[in-house]
Parts: sequence; structure tokens; C-alpha cells
Amino acid sequence: MTHRDICIRFIVRNGAEERRYKAVGFLNDGEPSVTSDEMFARIAEKHGEAIGEEDALYIDARLNLDKTDGHLYPFCLVTSQHGPGGDPRIILGFSFRGFAWFRSWILGQDQFDGNHLVICRNNDPPA
Repeated sequence: MTHRDICIRFIVRNGAEERRYKAVGFLNDGEPSVTSDEMFARIAEKHGEAIGEEDALYIDARLNLDKTDGHLYPFCLVTSQHGPGGDPRIILGFSFRGFAWFRSWILGQDQFDGNHLVICRNNDPPA
């Protein structure tokens, strides 16, 4: 399977409310990494926009409360939320370490590789 074919669906709940998301890949076969601009452009073309601040805050407040799919654990999950003060050079990501999810700020000019997936809203019809 090519990295760009990865699509891991997951749900984050707040009481009766649930939001459906998917963590998706973006690399072509044999490609080691791409810039954030290229990553987000590919995601938008195939899956829609990466989640922004509102969804990132929702996930950040609840991700450890939900039993997420273990298939997500090896990846850094990337959002399009800009860093403190709206700094576009920094974006928010989530990584699983040991026993819990942690948020971290990632330099947007870094190269994004097979260890990263981008979080999008899952608007696909339920299976």
C-alpha cells in the first residue's frame, strides 16, 4: 500500500455528540517527503481541507478520553491550525507516546514523511 492510500477513520465523542475524522496519507510511491504546502495541497485535492483550529481544539480536549484506533499510534497526526499568535510557519500535531496522545507544534517548513498523516473531517457516508 502506498502512503497516500492510507485512510484511517476514527470518531471523537463529547457526550452524545460525535465527530467523524480520518487520518490520511499524502506521499506518492517511493517519495521520501514533501513540504507542508505540497502536503496540504494533495490532501485538499483528494480529501478536502485539513482540520483547522476549531476541530483541533475539539480533538485536543477529548482524544485521550476516547479509545482511538491503535492503527493511529505510530503516526504524528497533523492539522492546519497555525501556531501561537497565528504564526503560519508553525502547525499543530498530535503524537501518541507511551500511554497518551500529546499535542506538539511542528515547524511548517519541515519536510513531512511517512510518519505523518493529516486529519480531515470524514464526510464519507457511514459504511
